Amino acid sequence: MKRIVLRSVLVLARLFMFVAGTLTLMRGFSASRLEKWKDEMGAKGEKLRVSELVPGPVASNALLPRLIQARNELGRSAPSTPLMRIVSQGVAHAAGKRTNASPSMHRLVDDKAATLTEIRDAVKLRPRDLGWDYTNWNAYPGSALVDIRDSAHWLAAAMVIELDRSRRAAALTNLLALLDLAHCHEREGTLVSQMVRVALAGMAFSASWEALQFAGWTDAELTELQHSWEQLALAGPLEFGLQMERAVALTYFEMGRHGDTNAIGMIASMGSFAEGFYAPLWQMALSKGDELHYLRTIQTFLEALRATREKRSGLELQRRAGQSDGWLAAYRYPMSNALRPNIGKALKRWLRMETERQLVLAAIGVERFRLRDGHYPEKLSQLVPEILPALPVDFGDGQPIRYQREGDGFRLWSVTEGAQWPRAESLDGK
Repeated sequence: MKRIVLRSVLVLARLFMFVAGTLTLMRGFSASRLEKWKDEMGAKGEKLRVSELVPGPVASNALLPRLIQARNELGRSAPSTPLMRIVSQGVAHAAGKRTNASPSMHRLVDDKAATLTEIRDAVKLRPRDLGWDYTNWNAYPGSALVDIRDSAHWLAAAMVIELDRSRRAAALTNLLALLDLAHCHEREGTLVSQMVRVALAGMAFSASWEALQFAGWTDAELTELQHSWEQLALAGPLEFGLQMERAVALTYFEMGRHGDTNAIGMIASMGSFAEGFYAPLWQMALSKGDELHYLRTIQTFLEALRATREKRSGLELQRRAGQSDGWLAAYRYPMSNALRPNIGKALKRWLRMETERQLVLAAIGVERFRLRDGHYPEKLSQLVPEILPALPVDFGDGQPIRYQREGDGFRLWSVTEGAQWPRAESLDGK
């Protein structure tokens, strides 16, 4: 009996030594690969640390206190104004042509006129970021995004009301302020903040469509609107946001390896099993491989974004970032799975917004052409270079935005999913 027990102990001891040795080799091998990858990326100019991306002190944000104060003065949620509401294929409802049925909205905007003026003045500041310390992720002012969103809705509502009143200059002032809001925070280093900017640009796109359904615009007014759209940067800020997300995520990997409970708590896919067994195993042998997987995944998306921006074609995005990890990745790379946002969805929404930006530039261009020549152009190339600096591009496939003159009007469209410039629904609903 003693001999059997002794043999069992020896077997278990050898098994333990084998497992320990294997885990040690895995940790060493993964650590070596990780450091090699970081060195290679550093040699290519990739910035992996927060200090490299934000070398100086974070700028203060003078916009947020003014928006918070304005929201308190407004005292209620922003009015709901459905812009460019699609009613059928290629047809949208112009909200600005029917708001006279809601005089309460007119009174509401009039009552808040002074506060709306304060918002319009504030957004002209165009701060580069939200003014927080990236080394303290808990300090992220997420509640500020609500103030930004509500300000955008108030500006959109005010624009629609002014359109209904045929006060074109006042409508343009509110539309340009909405675009100013989208221009803010270009150097904000979080993906969610950059996607808020994309959403604001989408609201400005719909508001621009609403505005262009009304006649009477001057070339100077359209030129001012065009200039703001041409200046709007989306790809570069989104790239910076991904880079900063990556830099901050690396601190969580390091915290997790040292047993930080907040970081370890992110390994939640295993439930209690993670705390009792998998977390120590991850710390001992798997964390370096998990970190390398995360870095490679983010790098793939960054390179896809850069190639798509350079070639102005979503085909690059499909080719470079079209594969998913599979369900097992959540268990093999738990920290990567917890830290990585839905980047694929974000890039698709960005791609659509880039095409929408090209659509609105094309629409402004053809309207300016009509003001100058008395009719719409036969093709978009007639706008270049006197009206537009370059031919608008469909980011869906890298080809020019589709355009066709139709009688006294025109049609613009794209192959990018969800991006369109619909015709306005007639007042009798036809």
